[in-house]
Amino acid sequence: MMFLLTSILLLVPAHAFAYCNEPEPVQPWDGIYNATGVKKKCLQDPVLQVGRVLGTEDCLVLNVYTPMVF
Repeated sequence: MMFLLTSILLLVPAHAFAYCNEPEPVQPWDGIYNATGVKKKCLQDPVLQVGRVLGTEDCLVLNVYTPMVF
């Protein structure tokens, strides 16, 4: 059995006006973070769909695959 923790916020992207700046740290959240579903997909260009772009550049997240959850 494999457990998947998805879309754990790693960094917050720089603001639109400061796009070339470094990302900012994530603010801590209260309680338990819900990491059970893909919330953002990274930017990608589907092979068979010319001119169509999917996802977002705002995908500074971490996905963790683990055989156990402690």
